[in-house]
Amino acid sequence: MEFAWYIYVLAILAGILAGIINTLAGSGSLVTLPMLIFLGLPANVANGTNRVGVIMQNIVGITTYQRAGALDVQGSIWYTAAAILGSLLGARIAVDLNEQMMNTAIGVVMIIMLVVILSNPKRWLREKSEV
Repeated sequence: MEFAWYIYVLAILAGILAGIINTLAGSGSLVTLPMLIFLGLPANVANGTNRVGVIMQNIVGITTYQRAGALDVQGSIWYTAAAILGSLLGARIAVDLNEQMMNTAIGVVMIIMLVVILSNPKRWLREKSEV
């Protein structure tokens, strides 16, 4: 696929924005997944491709938080185990969905996440003393 130069710039900016959003609060895929679909990738491929960026963001985020002493590895074991199980199940379901079902699933989940985040944005922000 060949794109105009500004599409590459938009994709890079979307990646940077998603990295910031993901590291601060999660949900950076609200930016990157639609961008990948806009670029012409089928929804299943866009979702799988998006995972590469997510894992890289997570590795950098974990390393940075650990170096700053802001990571409770022991306290995250159960959460991590549950997240791994959910990822395995979600990936299995996602690869089995046809293109139309995947488009619908992505659209529904994105709308739900957007409503949840925008319904009360202060709920997701901490006061400085809580950090």
